[in-house]
Amino acid sequence: MHHPAHASHSRSPRSAETLPPEPPWLLDHGCSPECARRHAEALRAESGPHPDPLLERWRQANDALSRLIGGWAEHAPLEDAAFERWFGDRPRGLSFPAEPLVLLEWLVLGYRRERGAPTEAERRLPAARFKKPELEALTRALVAAIPTLHRVVAVEQGAIVTLEPLLPEGPPVVVHDRGVAWLADVGSVLAGRAYAAGPYGLLRPVGPQLPAQHETSVLRRLARAQRRLAQPEDDAATFLRAFPEALTHALAAEVV
Repeated sequence: MHHPAHASHSRSPRSAETLPPEPPWLLDHGCSPECARRHAEALRAESGPHPDPLLERWRQANDALSRLIGGWAEHAPLEDAAFERWFGDRPRGLSFPAEPLVLLEWLVLGYRRERGAPTEAERRLPAARFKKPELEALTRALVAAIPTLHRVVAVEQGAIVTLEPLLPEGPPVVVHDRGVAWLADVGSVLAGRAYAAGPYGLLRPVGPQLPAQHETSVLRRLARAQRRLAQPEDDAATFLRAFPEALTHALAAEVV
C-alpha cells in the first residue's frame, strides 16, 4: 500500500480503493508464522457472506461506509500542519503495517485545524445524502465515536470480541467482526472507534494491537500527552476527541 507520507502533499495519495472493507489492520509489527496463519484465517473468515443475514446487511453497509470515507478523503486537508501533528517526533515512515489506512481515516475523522474546528467528516455530514438508512446510521455513529484504548477481555473465535474501555473508561464493548475475532488476543491492548451497527457493534482501528505488557506504558504516555495538550478541565473523552492522534502516537511509540 502506498504511504501518504512519502507522497507530495499536493497530490492526493488516496482513493476509495485504498479502503478495503475489512482491512487486515490487526497485523502487528514482527508478525510471527502463527500471526501470519491467523491473518490468513481472518481474511478467509471475511471473504464470504456472514451466516447471520441481518449482520450481513450491516456489513455491506459498513463496506459502503468505507467507500464513503474514501470519497471524503479525496478532499481532506493534505497540509504540512496535518502531517506534523500526525507524526510528531516520529520519523515519517511506517511504524505499523496499517498506518497508511489509519492516517487516511484520521484525516477524515480526527484532524482539526484548531481546537473546536470541525473534522472533514463533521463538515460534510450535514449535507450528506444517503441512499440507505443503514449507511446513514453507521456514518453518524462513526463520526460521533471517540477513539478509545481497550483491553481485549473475551474472544469467541471467529465471531465476537468483548472489549473493556480503558481510556476513556466505559461499559464493555462487543464487536461483531470475524476478522477481529480471529486476530485479537485476550489481554492485548486494542484501540479504535467503536460504533453501533443496529444491534451489533463494529470497530475501526487507530493503531496496532499490542501485547498486554504494553498497557501500563501506553496509559502513561497518554497521561503525559493529556497534561501537555489538553485544557485543565478536559476529561479523557474531551482530550481524545480533540487530539485522537495522541492515542496512535502512544501505541506507535511502543513498536520497536
